[in-house]
Amino acid sequence: MRLLKFRNFLQLVTVSIILCAPAKAAEQVIKLRTDLTLQNKNELSNEASQHLATVQCILNEIRWRYEISHSPVSRNRLLAQKNEIDGFFLHAPDLISDQFTQISQPLAIERWYMFQKSEETNLEIIKPAIGAVLGSNEHHWLQEHDYTNIVTAPRMASIVKMLHRGRILYAFADQTRFWKSVFFTETPATGFKAYFVRYTPLVMYFSNHFIEKNPNFLAAFNNNIGNCVQESFKPTSEEVYYLRNIQADLLSQNGNKTSLLKLVKSALNNKADNFDKKEEDIRWIKAALNQSNTPLMRTIEDNPLSAFLRNLTQLSSNRISEIFVMDTDGYIIGMNQPTSDYWQGDEAAFQAVMEQ
Repeated sequence: MRLLKFRNFLQLVTVSIILCAPAKAAEQVIKLRTDLTLQNKNELSNEASQHLATVQCILNEIRWRYEISHSPVSRNRLLAQKNEIDGFFLHAPDLISDQFTQISQPLAIERWYMFQKSEETNLEIIKPAIGAVLGSNEHHWLQEHDYTNIVTAPRMASIVKMLHRGRILYAFADQTRFWKSVFFTETPATGFKAYFVRYTPLVMYFSNHFIEKNPNFLAAFNNNIGNCVQESFKPTSEEVYYLRNIQADLLSQNGNKTSLLKLVKSALNNKADNFDKKEEDIRWIKAALNQSNTPLMRTIEDNPLSAFLRNLTQLSSNRISEIFVMDTDGYIIGMNQPTSDYWQGDEAAFQAVMEQ
């Protein structure tokens, strides 16, 4: 009995990785927890280190001091519910849908695949089990979607080895994490085939109590994500090819390209210019953060070009989430939904178009 109690106690003890912001930062201090995968007893994996660096970067940008320590996700949720910590990270939204937290905008994107051995497998010998890392986002997703025969292991390397040896039929994992484990376990990469399942954003969770005390924090945090994670959202070459095919297919249907060009010219000829665009950009940003609108936002949202862009979104079976048109100065003239700001001139997308 004593041994059992001691083991239960050990499960609640957090790993002693505590990171603090530089002393020169602002006086506010946010207490956070993470369950990011440990490579060994006291060292984070490369991927976990990148996620941690992203969070630190954003908090430094908005001048908040921080204390970050490591503990299991179940423990983190409990601490946030009791208001003993201010938040925890990183997890897929809706997989942990507690009412006592609010989520940030995505800080990272995972690409989830189902992996299988390339060679034929004898299903009479091997049960069609799916392997996933214990407690991972993928594990939670399988449980929520009523998969019953799930085999778990604490490390991705163990999942890779089980799949290679035929102990499981499938492995469900983030693409990057799986192939890294294949490399480090010296498993033949040609022995697997992969099937794309879904993109999964990873977010921060902040307690309602913390957000109530600091009502401007979440907006400031979200507004600075782009300064710290731009590289991690870049599509792969395969994804660029896929996206261009969607674009070409849409514009080739029913004269859509010709219609789009006509509507763009009409929007340019009819746009209002008798106002201070910098001041409007400030109003637009505030309205977007408050989920409201400005007169100009409504005017653009109601024009024929925006209506056409919403139709393109529907024709894509909602594979396109956001589509907008800018003039050569970077100002919005058409959009399928309100954008975060009116002026896009400092955005990489605008600059890439203008360079060509």
